[in-house]
Amino acid sequence: MRLKPPLVANARKALVNADECQSLRPDWSKGHFRRAAALERLERPSEAAAAYEAAISCEGADSAASTEIVAKLDDLRHRMDASVASTLYFEHL
Repeated sequence: MRLKPPLVANARKALVNADECQSLRPDWSKGHFRRAAALERLERPSEAAAAYEAAISCEGADSAASTEIVAKLDDLRHRMDASVASTLYFEHL
């Protein structure tokens, strides 16, 4: 689903803010999480997955926040796999 232009602009601003946050506090998981969310909205799933992984590494595997981030990452990967499967199916038609 493509975003409407104002929503794309908002997602781009969110990405700029998240990148700035990361430059100020690279060890803060919330900055990585916000970057991942913005990248997802911009339909850049591979980069979003990497940002979620960075958030998990900052947070620590045993925290409640990490559990939420892992769930988001799992959901994203599931959607990425489904998208690839769909593309492969239609390429063979």
